[in-house]
This record gives sequence, structure tokens and C-alpha cells, in this order.
Amino acid sequence: MFEVLFGIVYSNVKVDERIVKVNLLFDRLNIIGLNKDATLRSAQIRAKLIKEGKEIDVIDCLIAGIALDEGINTVLTKNKKHFERIPGIKVEEYWSRLK
Repeated sequence: MFEVLFGIVYSNVKVDERIVKVNLLFDRLNIIGLNKDATLRSAQIRAKLIKEGKEIDVIDCLIAGIALDEGINTVLTKNKKHFERIPGIKVEEYWSRLK
């Protein structure tokens, strides 16, 4: 949710209208969140990647940690190269799914 909302706000294009629309989508989804176990998993992912010289954005580590904690191993993203560095995560690019 954060990344989607950040993109809308940052774009500064029809922000209020787009937030209303995306909230309608969010209302239809099962939203999972950051808890203690997912936080630890995210921290472990980030530390491992930094030690290996494969650092990625913190938010991507959080997304992966939350997903793995919930038993989800596939991430739909446009940032394939970051998520491919995370063991246990399969990556699907959403641009390829839209074609």
C-alpha cells in the first residue's frame, strides 16, 4: 500500500482522485502487514544482502519479509532485479502480465 500511495502522491497528478480509486481497490484485497516476525525476517534479508554486496531498497526487504512470513513466495513487481536477489522469492513482472 505504501509504495502505491507514495507513487500517487509523488506524481502530484490527480492525487485526491487517484487515492479514492486505489482505496476502493485496497478495500477489496486481503491486506497483510508488518508484524514482529515479518520485521525480523525483513531485517535478516537486508543484513544478508548487504553482507553479500547485493543491497536493495529497505522497502523491498520489508515487502519480501512480510510475504515470506505469510507463506507467500511470489512477488508481482516491476523491479525484478531487486527481488531476484532474495532467496525464497519468485518474481513476476507486472508489465509482462499486462501485455
